[in-house]
Amino acid sequence: MPGLVFRFKRRAILRSFIERPRIYGSEHFHQLLEQRARENLVRAVGAGLLSR
Repeated sequence: MPGLVFRFKRRAILRSFIERPRIYGSEHFHQLLEQRARENLVRAVGAGLLSR
């Protein structure tokens, strides 16, 4: 898969995680990791880290 296609598809997948009401299905992991995971996703997509 060419790099440009990979980056485009990866960005779309990560955005789909951001748009979900919850990333983690279990209450335990939702409480423990949800906020940090969302921050990391937003930072990765917003900072263009996927465009390298």
